[in-house]
Amino acid sequence: MKSYTCPMPSCNKQRLLRDSITKEFICYSCKKAYIIDRNNKPTLKDPMVKPKVKPRGTEESDIQQAVIEWAEVCKYKDILKHLHHSPNGGARSESEGARFKREGVKAGYPDLVLNVSRQGYNGLFIEMKTPKGRLSKKQKEWRDFLINEGNSWHLCRSFDEARKVIEWYLD
Repeated sequence: MKSYTCPMPSCNKQRLLRDSITKEFICYSCKKAYIIDRNNKPTLKDPMVKPKVKPRGTEESDIQQAVIEWAEVCKYKDILKHLHHSPNGGARSESEGARFKREGVKAGYPDLVLNVSRQGYNGLFIEMKTPKGRLSKKQKEWRDFLINEGNSWHLCRSFDEARKVIEWYLD
């Protein structure tokens, strides 16, 4: 996929990230939404048009997608190509849920995993939550188990929190 940069001078060519739901391109620096015009250039979306969904960054999935997009281009990209998500959340049909359970999917397992030893830990585990999100009983059990086994476990409620945790872990 072609990447685009924000046309606003104050954003210093900040890379635009595509929202998976609205298909708009978002600049995290100026918080503006863009569409790609016929000339293949970012054009500011009409501000009078109300968004169909919540703004990017409010949903757990959107925050996590922003972390993965950053991981693919940051200075740690060679090691972060091993940053992994196990798709054990979300709505599933009863038969699909039963199949996943037979395949070993476990409730409460953290959202992002980096199986790399750093900072004296065996691996990095990140649970993503919205600002008001709460850990389930199963997520707390995984947290306690993973910490007791010598892993670094973190609850992150924003892109910036997750980025800072990953940078700390890899420095």
